[in-house]
Amino acid sequence: MLRTRPELADVVADNPLIGPAATGSKVHVVFLASTPDPTRVADLDPERSPPDRFVASGKEIYVHYPKGSGRSKLSLDYFEKRLSVVGTARNWNTVTRLLEMLDPSPGLR
Repeated sequence: MLRTRPELADVVADNPLIGPAATGSKVHVVFLASTPDPTRVADLDPERSPPDRFVASGKEIYVHYPKGSGRSKLSLDYFEKRLSVVGTARNWNTVTRLLEMLDPSPGLR
């Protein structure tokens, strides 16, 4: 699930969920090993675990867990099984910190 520095910068720049109500510890990114079949993505259930929500985009799935991820039904296991693609998940704070570690100059791609 490796991403190059430019790919990770795109993940950070393109996050559709981050905002005042969705902070770093409540937003996760699922990094998939490959782009899943669009039919499988369309079959993901957006109402599986309210109030949690997700957005699938290429090889990433952005997930917002307003009440935390511990009891959510939008688990890594759910996404891996439904999409038939392995992945790994990291919270938003970790994702942005990894990008900073790759290049401490903000805004560079």
